[in-house]
Amino acid sequence: MLLEKIRGLTGVVTSESQGPQLGLSHAMRHLEAMLVKLGPAGSNVLITGEQGVGKERLAFALHRRRHTDGSRPFIALNCGAFSEKALEAELFGQEKLSQNGALRMRKGAFELANGGTLFLDEIGDVPPSLQGALLRAIQERVVVRLGGEVRVPVDLRIVCAVQQDLRKMVEQGDFREDLYYFINVVRLYVPPLRERKEDILWLAQ
Repeated sequence: MLLEKIRGLTGVVTSESQGPQLGLSHAMRHLEAMLVKLGPAGSNVLITGEQGVGKERLAFALHRRRHTDGSRPFIALNCGAFSEKALEAELFGQEKLSQNGALRMRKGAFELANGGTLFLDEIGDVPPSLQGALLRAIQERVVVRLGGEVRVPVDLRIVCAVQQDLRKMVEQGDFREDLYYFINVVRLYVPPLRERKEDILWLAQ
């Protein structure tokens, strides 16, 4: 299963006295300054950039800005790694009866991230038929497990990442406009390494 709780990432710390956290370039220093402002807040954040630029690392750094003691969960889910039905269960959890009649329950990403941060990578890969349910969960901070009826409240920050042009997907009818605006409260762009070559040696070290 690609759903994972990340307790620490090498090179990500929270003390400014230990130097730059994300890189030496002006772009990454600017992102660090943004994290200082965004950390205490709970606004939904959309991180954009090409594949492999470090969007998840930035999301985790934002999480640690708010939860400095490491006690709150950071749950990362790649939305493009599952079929539609499997993604629904990964997001919201599932309840089903076993062969002997016992009720089996599995929490989804929203419940596992309760009290912390849920990072939804490749948000543009969420099927249109599932985007409405995702919008309700983000808007209401309540989930209903697949096969269940109980409304489960959650308190968490939503951070999404995408490499596609979501605005273009909205215009083409492939992504809900209301969902786009709910996840795009604050946008952070991570430029590719070829545009910030001063970070190459820093990353290697």
